[in-house]
Amino acid sequence: MRESSQLLDAIVAMDEATVAEGFARAHERETTPLFYNNEQALRAVVKSALVAAVDDYARIEELSSGKGFADIAYLPARGSLQPAIVVELK
Repeated sequence: MRESSQLLDAIVAMDEATVAEGFARAHERETTPLFYNNEQALRAVVKSALVAAVDDYARIEELSSGKGFADIAYLPARGSLQPAIVVELK
């Protein structure tokens, strides 16, 4: 949970180096080489890495976004000053 909270803080602070390191650690920990670039495996990595967002965000998968879908969107709780987080997996 501590790593997840730190990753969430880094995302909000737009600290891309820390975010990249945090997701890389989660990716190494959560996936096998056979499924390393599989979209469903990547989705699981993001969800497990951001488990600390459960109290402050609503997670929506495949959110309609005009001409397509956002793979994962974290929408802040009502009244929260936190930014939305949109994840597009490629």
